[in-house]
Amino acid sequence: MGIMKMLVIAAILLCSPSSVFAGWSAPQEVLSGAWGTGEQLFGIVERYNMVEFPKGFVVDDEGSIIVADSVNRRAKVYTDKGRLRAIIKPQLEYEDIEQWPTSIIAAWNGKLFVDAGEHFQFYDYDGKLVSDFKVPDARFRMLLKDGSIIVVMVGTPRGFRRYTYSGKMLETYTDRPRELSFVERFNEEKSNIPEIWNRIIYSDKTYSIVEAGYFHRGYVRDKYDNLYDLYNPVYRFDKCGNPSAKVDLPQSQYEEIRPSRGDYGALSEAIAEYGNPFVSSMGDVYLWKRTPTTYSILKLTWSNEQNPGVSWQNEPRNLTASTTTSGIDLSWDTSLHDPGCVTEYEIGRAMQSGGPYTSIGRVAKGVLRYLDSSIPSRNMYFYAVRAVMHGEYSGYSNEAIGSAR
Repeated sequence: MGIMKMLVIAAILLCSPSSVFAGWSAPQEVLSGAWGTGEQLFGIVERYNMVEFPKGFVVDDEGSIIVADSVNRRAKVYTDKGRLRAIIKPQLEYEDIEQWPTSIIAAWNGKLFVDAGEHFQFYDYDGKLVSDFKVPDARFRMLLKDGSIIVVMVGTPRGFRRYTYSGKMLETYTDRPRELSFVERFNEEKSNIPEIWNRIIYSDKTYSIVEAGYFHRGYVRDKYDNLYDLYNPVYRFDKCGNPSAKVDLPQSQYEEIRPSRGDYGALSEAIAEYGNPFVSSMGDVYLWKRTPTTYSILKLTWSNEQNPGVSWQNEPRNLTASTTTSGIDLSWDTSLHDPGCVTEYEIGRAMQSGGPYTSIGRVAKGVLRYLDSSIPSRNMYFYAVRAVMHGEYSGYSNEAIGSAR
């Protein structure tokens, strides 16, 4: 065995996924097949100095896996256990489409939505073409829960459109629709809350990412409103944007088969190449793997286990208390998740430092003051405020002391 190959194999062992999977299982092979044209095989070909093979796949709400085997002009539907269930072939042929499907976009309600050039097609899992329509100069962006799709127009005029799955145009947008999410980026110069790194804004929810250093590649949500940053490592954020787990994915490994010479760069062969992560509606992570002999889909199953090394702060900050003729005036700074998932603030009062605190009132999100006018005597009182987030509570703020006149 050559020195280069031994070094590469050592690198594979060193760079394999961490043995500590915060919330996810170790990668497990769900389905696999050799290269070729048979039903159980996957197509691979080299064109224009690029290797083409199935890079597009989706996982539906039931866990079925659909792979775009474009080289063989088909889509393959697998059960959640990796058994081949059906093979879907194009029912319409177009001269401008060299491969089919160009990519698999999404699965919805037992139907497969595929991108075929400028044609958008819905198939059922039995291979029946449900709808086919063409939108020139359009690129798919999102499949909504009602089966409609949002596309971005790359020609003139620019903007966004929404279509039913049968091709009827429903809406046009000049600005980016909030269904696609809007990433509001912060930095030290822009933000007066330096803990916030990104704010991810959807039409129905806002997430404040409260830890710096996350490289945003693309955010997706699962059915429980957890948020995922699709990079390596994959980060999982809870409903408020708190980091709740992360996992390091396998790293691709290559063997150099020809060193660089003059104007020619080095030529390498993939020993094990891995694709970008896909997160299912259940929070499981999938990715493809390619070797010289096989193609496979790996699954990291979410186990609902929190990462004990991750911590965050939701509580209001900088609580102060000042005595007035009307009572004790309390003020504080927002929780990092206001705006975000904070719905209210609850004010607590105690007769001794550290509590226990008795709730004396609530104010709406965005309201950062409260006047305690119910103090019966000149006693000293201890106050703390906590955020309410859809029925759940943050920790208490710092304690502030006040006494009535």
